[in-house]
Amino acid sequence: MTELATIDWDQVNLDEWVSILTLSGKIPTSGQFSSDQITGTGNIMNGENRLNTETRTQERLDRINVESVRTEMRQGVFGAP
Repeated sequence: MTELATIDWDQVNLDEWVSILTLSGKIPTSGQFSSDQITGTGNIMNGENRLNTETRTQERLDRINVESVRTEMRQGVFGAP
């Protein structure tokens, strides 16, 4: 495993390998996935039954007063009006 750290990845070209995987159908296209399959309950690594990224992000945004944050940032940069 320590040998991997010695590889200069800028010199490694995986284009041919990726092309072979793509042509053989081993690399799925974006149309084959949903955000839930990748980051939510559809992901086999999701042991917590968490919501997908899209839903979690929307819930966070719903708790934020965006206009208030924008005003605060503007005042911090340009000073109070």
